[in-house]
Amino acid sequence: RGLVLTADALLADVEDDFDVLVCPGGNLGAHNQAASKALAALLNTRHEKRQWIAAICAAPAVVLAPLGILQGRKATGFPSLREAISEYCDDPVVIDGHIITSQGPATAAQLALSILKVLQGEEVAKDVATSALYHF
Repeated sequence: RGLVLTADALLADVEDDFDVLVCPGGNLGAHNQAASKALAALLNTRHEKRQWIAAICAAPAVVLAPLGILQGRKATGFPSLREAISEYCDDPVVIDGHIITSQGPATAAQLALSILKVLQGEEVAKDVATSALYHF
């Protein structure tokens, strides 16, 4: 779509001290993430430690599901990829344990607020939503 994002660090050069690791969506982006052995190792380690992982759009089906991270969990993602998610839910955002998934671009704000809610609490998420004129 012509949007260029430039990373300020390589994955190999950062330490996993994230509050949450978010896998963005998009078909090509999700496939590029799925091809990364470094990202797979990081996701698997976070999953084993029950640390927060979030994914949106194609990423739940293309990145998380093949790693087994969604096994036995309710999740959502881009609706056309629902067959790749064993317990697909047709909700905009689904939180199951330490995994947060979301359907696509139109649900990005709700995903962000849901992440904020699990990290900082419902009151903080509501304050941010209200400030942004988002009905949460």
